[in-house]
Amino acid sequence: MTGLPHTHALSFFFTYFHSKRKTSIFATSSPCLRDSRGYSPQTIHTMKKLITLAIAACLGISSMAQSEFRDRHMAYKGFANIGLGSAFYDDESSTSFSFTTSHGVQINPTFFVGAGIGVELSSNSYSGGATAIAPIFGQARINFLNKPISPYLDFKGGGSVGDFKGGYVEPSIGVSMPVANRFAINFSFVYILYTHKESYWINSYLELHKRESLHNIGFKFGFEF
Repeated sequence: MTGLPHTHALSFFFTYFHSKRKTSIFATSSPCLRDSRGYSPQTIHTMKKLITLAIAACLGISSMAQSEFRDRHMAYKGFANIGLGSAFYDDESSTSFSFTTSHGVQINPTFFVGAGIGVELSSNSYSGGATAIAPIFGQARINFLNKPISPYLDFKGGGSVGDFKGGYVEPSIGVSMPVANRFAINFSFVYILYTHKESYWINSYLELHKRESLHNIGFKFGFEF
């Protein structure tokens, strides 16, 4: 079934060309009716029709390829995303850069579940320099439309290791757009929360615990495959 629209488009194109050729569409008319390039008005009109048909056929093939990207059932799917944001901790802010990759199963055109890892880097004063956090998470995504361009809601949750050990939550909302049969790009707005429990000792025998949070707001650009 995949190749059928391609065959119809190409068959229509060549049938049209062949039938018109039989009627001598490229036959010259009166020399006085030719343009500076030697083409008659009838020939120019027919060439425009053929170009229009060719463009329509290409657009149809491209549209079908994009639709096939959504039409996955119990199939592998992967993501790779880079992000830029602002991290906030103890009334201080810093610029952060992140990379995440996740892999899982596209259950149907609407639902995806998987797991992944990532790394986030930022420079600030609360850690005395650069901070590196590595989240490890499960992921779920919902596509709102079964169409080539679809908004989506994504949720990641798990834990983190590195300079900020603890919990990790990342909800995001974005738009996905296929650019090939098995490949798409996406752009999203994200909020990230890291939680961490810090321990303090008083007089070497009393341990106190304090819950700390790091917030991050930013944007992500990514690839789906």
